[in-house]
Amino acid sequence: MDASLLSVKSRSEEQFLLEFLKPIRGFYHLDVEPRNGKLDSATQYEKWHPGQPDSCCGTDVKCIQMDSGTGLWFDEPCAKAGAIACKYILTDDTNNSVVKDTSTDSSNTTAANNS
Repeated sequence: MDASLLSVKSRSEEQFLLEFLKPIRGFYHLDVEPRNGKLDSATQYEKWHPGQPDSCCGTDVKCIQMDSGTGLWFDEPCAKAGAIACKYILTDDTNNSVVKDTSTDSSNTTAANNS
């Protein structure tokens, strides 16, 4: 089974994750890659805590943690302890996708990925 860290690409994904993670209150690492070397431009959807990102550990901070109670993001050193939650696509016995990963980009087109 191929699994990866959670990523948040839209408000609807954020709401789904918060409902799922709220009972297990804590901070979760997110899969967010910086764009153009800047953490604050890492993704089209962002939900930073006020004052974040604050480059807490220099310019090399590349990790984000999300507070499952509020959904707000914090830049953190990648070595900082925190919970992880992973996502994966369920498949049936013939290796066909049972669940499709869909997301909507800023141009309101929907893409479906069958992995």
